[in-house]
Amino acid sequence: MRSASEILASLDESGDLEHLPFMPEMLPLLGSSFTVSARADKTCDTVNITGCSREMDDTVHLTEVRCDGSAHGGCQAGCLLFFKEEWLSRDDAAPQQPAADEAAALAELTARVEARTTVAPGVYRCQATALPDATRPMSGMRHYLRDVQTRNVSPRLFLRAMRIAFVDRYQRFSRRRLPGWARVQGGAELPDVRGTLKRTPVESLDLQPGEIVEVRSLPEIVATLDTNQRNRNLWFDREMIRYCGRRFRVLRRVDRLIDEKTGEMIQTRTPSLVLDGAVCVGDYHKLCPRQDYAFFREIWVKRPEGAAPAVAAAAAGATDDKTEHADSNGVTA
Repeated sequence: MRSASEILASLDESGDLEHLPFMPEMLPLLGSSFTVSARADKTCDTVNITGCSREMDDTVHLTEVRCDGSAHGGCQAGCLLFFKEEWLSRDDAAPQQPAADEAAALAELTARVEARTTVAPGVYRCQATALPDATRPMSGMRHYLRDVQTRNVSPRLFLRAMRIAFVDRYQRFSRRRLPGWARVQGGAELPDVRGTLKRTPVESLDLQPGEIVEVRSLPEIVATLDTNQRNRNLWFDREMIRYCGRRFRVLRRVDRLIDEKTGEMIQTRTPSLVLDGAVCVGDYHKLCPRQDYAFFREIWVKRPEGAAPAVAAAAAGATDDKTEHADSNGVTA
């Protein structure tokens, strides 16, 4: 990452570059070296939840460089940060001489980016909330070819995404234009992970960071969902199917998230879990490279055999949590 003075020179008075905020959580990274994990040429619409993707220019993600929420009310989403290329230099480039007033530049940079972070008490502005202004609508299929050209994805992943995109398009077309007999499962998204419940159960295992858990089988999870794929308003995304039956370490419990549409900090009534390595890989989201963490209800996981028993389990049919928050995959909590 470039120096404070170089980054400050790239920002407008709001602390943005092309409407993308440079966030306070990025300040400790100045001058450090990282590996580029992917180009961030596109991203899901996680603000208006339109199901459409959006695109941007000259932006990348760095390997596992995530927001820790320290300047945003302790938000626990752990979003992968966006970095404009202008904020970076190649590691083998000739080193730049630090500005004589680098300390003053750092102080000014800190003040500028912090000034726009808290909009009002309990309301924040971050890269996720600013994405509608920092991106533009994406159309067509050329973004898939760009993924291959820039090596964002391998040819194998490209072909898999093409297969999924074709199936999804057929399902949407069949819902609008074809008679019932020509539709596959009524034109629903495939695989269909909708449940049948009106009120969904909740289970508390009191799982703590560092514990090993096993994600339950897909039939077990579907049995906890309503017809909108939700358990207590938390959406089970198709991206999460790949993790069924696998074991992960609990990274953290989540009960504080920023609503990306309003910027408001949401305190959820029912905590969810982030599992180390369980992220959205974009199979069903046009190969979005954002790699947001998936959120798991405790009822969707279990301690492996021989581990400590569950602390408590609420009866099935508990009243659903009415507090909602949309994450990068449209998950609500």
